[in-house]
Amino acid sequence: MAVIADDRDYPLAKVSQELSDFAAASRNALGNRINQIFQGVDLNAADDAGRIVWQFSVTLATLTRDIAESAHQLILHDQLRAAAILDRCLFEYWVRLEYYQSHPQEAIKDHDAMDNQARRFAMLLGPKSRAAIKPDEREAFEKFMEDYAKPKARNFRDMLDAVVKPKEIADELYARHFVLGSVYVHGNEVATQDVFTGEIGEDGRRQLAMNWTTSRLDATGLLAAVTRHVIYTLARLEAGWNLPRTFDRLEAELHRITGVSTIEVKKGSELSDVDRQRILALLEQGQEVNMRSARRELPECQKVAMVRAGGQVVSVAALKQVRKDYNESISGKSGHALLADTPELGYVVTDPDYRGRRYGRAVCDAILRDLKGPIFATARVGNESMAHILEDRDFAHVGNTWESEERNDVNLGLWVR
Repeated sequence: MAVIADDRDYPLAKVSQELSDFAAASRNALGNRINQIFQGVDLNAADDAGRIVWQFSVTLATLTRDIAESAHQLILHDQLRAAAILDRCLFEYWVRLEYYQSHPQEAIKDHDAMDNQARRFAMLLGPKSRAAIKPDEREAFEKFMEDYAKPKARNFRDMLDAVVKPKEIADELYARHFVLGSVYVHGNEVATQDVFTGEIGEDGRRQLAMNWTTSRLDATGLLAAVTRHVIYTLARLEAGWNLPRTFDRLEAELHRITGVSTIEVKKGSELSDVDRQRILALLEQGQEVNMRSARRELPECQKVAMVRAGGQVVSVAALKQVRKDYNESISGKSGHALLADTPELGYVVTDPDYRGRRYGRAVCDAILRDLKGPIFATARVGNESMAHILEDRDFAHVGNTWESEERNDVNLGLWVR
């Protein structure tokens, strides 16, 4: 068999030293949390569900730390296709961890199914592997050989839909982090289009040229995605085991390094002309607000929270100025009495190119932070993304829905906290 040697130098990908150092520091932070969980839990005192969730937490987080380091090295050496495959692994680890910690009884079922699959795997490896099975496990193994009808582990997409809402965001994450990696796992026609490029030769005919490295993936974006999976896994561990929270700080730092600033909060009157016009453009694109009212009221807002990318606002939320007549109008339409001085959370919108990154949640949190007393919001019926943001922040949907004055095909609802 002929072997073609490729001795050319692979160029280093354009990843900043700051991002590279931050990725390593994030993995170290995750490693510290794994050690805390591993050493700080008394397994003898845990019930079956707690013990299995503990096992999944340590296993999936350890795999995340290890695989993320491998992906980091591949990216630094411009091996982006392989790194995209590992990004798919990291995405699945995070989703499974989210699912098992929030559904401990399902963790038990999947653990039992995985145990079954492990024995099947040993069988498929052949007689030598079967001979290596311990005597006290042999009876269970032989029973398995006679029974292939035991349940399999839960479908990954079912897990994703259970932990990521609404479905549109789950679809986007699935495409970006699972389907893309699967292209290279399976080597299908999409991968072929990436490896071969059509070029026109001197004779005018189409020629095929082979790409050793892909130009379809961005090294900085891929390392940022890998690092984000590390940070989200860290956040899940901290929330699941009541450990000190570092997620917000790390995510804000990642945003800064990759060109997305930390959240800015200003008064409406402090907005620059450029920012005000950009926010109005986003609101008009979102088609969720009365634009005549927005142009008038945006400069009067008590607070406006913004996230930037490349210097441009990509996500926004605002605390509107209180208007007693407006509150009375909403009370009449909804049938739920609002206090005259209750402020409104509104103008929540994210650039479509930046959805799925939880920026909407972040800007809403910035508005609600340190806010005392009641607050309300109105949202289009069927806007599941906004409904989930509000529900997660202890808002409740109350009263009747009513028809929008701007669009007769849209109904609105009242949310209060």
